[in-house]
Amino acid sequence: MNVKIETAVIITFLVLLSGCNNMGKRNNNLGDMPTIIVPDLGVPDRAYVENIDGLFDSIRFIPLETDSNCMIGEINKIEFYDDKFFILDWDITKTLFCYDKNGKFLYKINNVGKGPGEYLSVTDFSISEQKKELVLLDFRSQKIIRYDFEGVFINEVNYVDKLGVRGISHIHVDNGLTYVELDNPKSSLKNFVKIFEGTNEVGGFFKIDKHNWNIPAGFNSSFSRNKNSSFLYISKTSDIIYSINKYDFAPFYYVDFQGTKVSYKTINPRLDDYEKSKELLKQGSYRLNGNVFKADSIVYFSFSIGSMPFVYNCFFNEKNSDLIISHFVNDESDVRFNFIGYPFGVMGDAFIGSISALNTKIKFEKLIEENKENVFDEKTRKILRSVSENDNPLIVVYK
Repeated sequence: MNVKIETAVIITFLVLLSGCNNMGKRNNNLGDMPTIIVPDLGVPDRAYVENIDGLFDSIRFIPLETDSNCMIGEINKIEFYDDKFFILDWDITKTLFCYDKNGKFLYKINNVGKGPGEYLSVTDFSISEQKKELVLLDFRSQKIIRYDFEGVFINEVNYVDKLGVRGISHIHVDNGLTYVELDNPKSSLKNFVKIFEGTNEVGGFFKIDKHNWNIPAGFNSSFSRNKNSSFLYISKTSDIIYSINKYDFAPFYYVDFQGTKVSYKTINPRLDDYEKSKELLKQGSYRLNGNVFKADSIVYFSFSIGSMPFVYNCFFNEKNSDLIISHFVNDESDVRFNFIGYPFGVMGDAFIGSISALNTKIKFEKLIEENKENVFDEKTRKILRSVSENDNPLIVVYK
């Protein structure tokens, strides 16, 4: 746990102003919140890799059962709850799969269509712990659909009719409240995260201002379930990670790119000014990618530079203030972590991700060729040996 990054990482812990705890209000003085400073990576097309050996103590693999009834095309989101994995493949199979904690297939929701309980595309889902329900978001049909924990349809609402909003890109259900992120709030730029209790709007947050502008619509953001009552969120227009607890949006960390980002001064503050925004993004500016997770004392987030296709994965260790930035390329000092992908969520105090069966097979065979397979214990080696390239992906758990 002693990995050091040569470039200085500064974190300042100060007491947040009480105004940050009031819904709809926040402190824009960036010096008054904990800060993670991301170093200048130099030329945008130069890969920057830090060794993550020592950041995590263990890594294990959970094969997902494979048969003709549960073939996963691609994993886009994973939630772990009640000893079950809920896995969304929104693009290829348009299915929400449910597996137990050991990877045994339980059931799936695959109701593509235009009727009750059916959807055209599931762009996000959330778990209602209070009601024991699965809440699916259909962006194309503008519906929110609810199923029980056995995958049985309960009801649905057209969110344009019932909530009075259009274009919901992400959804989170918690504490009896529904949080929605609007994909395009148009020129008003008011409250593009809205909170509903039933069908009644009870609050909103995030109005664009000069301290809260990073990238335009069209890039991913998401709500991140935590193991306690709060959850995390990075707006697609902000460099601030927020911790949300019921009505309270409290700044959790400010991610400081030291001025090398798309700024309020260089872009017309209209989220639908997309073409101009895309051109500016090609000029080497840094941008957050929207996903953020916290497992134990490690905070994960990611960013990209300009129009580059790859993602810089960042792990911030709160215990010693180390920031590790990695592409998860070959790690010569600890080949175990060559198998890790970026996190999709958390499982208790561990991160969870996934790796395709084909990649698993290729990587493990390479270890065998290099006589390095003994970096894994016998139980893990047995799992990796058994993988066929046509199997479902494996869940990766690391902490």
